Order: sequence, then structure tokens, then C-alpha cells
Amino acid sequence: MRIAADVMGGDGGCSVVIDGLLQALRRHDHIRTMYLVGDEDAIRPTLDQAGHLAARIEVVHSPEVLSMEEKPVEG
Repeated sequence: MRIAADVMGGDGGCSVVIDGLLQALRRHDHIRTMYLVGDEDAIRPTLDQAGHLAARIEVVHSPEVLSMEEKPVEG
């Protein structure tokens, strides 16, 4: 299984979202790859705690942000 997650969308910042995703990787061996989508400069420092799980993580740099006021088809 492969999962992609927008890690920039959480109220507590990307570290809170990434903590949850790391827990999922620890508990579920069938998750082969976790794609973390967002600002790579914000994501990388939080991956220090990933340890051996880092082999199953890929960062997808996506610096653009859609505000809540934007319509999805216009963003």
C-alpha cells in the first residue's frame, strides 16, 4: 500500500501530522511507501525521528498553498 498525505494542512503544524504518519508506519508493515506532500524545508527537520522508517518515506516538495477562500477549481 502507498499513501500520500498533505502534511501542511494540520492545525498543529506538519510535525503533528508527521508524528501520526510515523505511528501508522510503525504499526502497519503493509504500508510500503508514505509520500509526505508539502514544503520540503519544513518537512525535513521533523524526519530526524523517523530512524529506520525513513526508507519507507518520500518527500514530495509542494510549496504552493491554497487558502480556504479559494475555490478548488481556481487553485
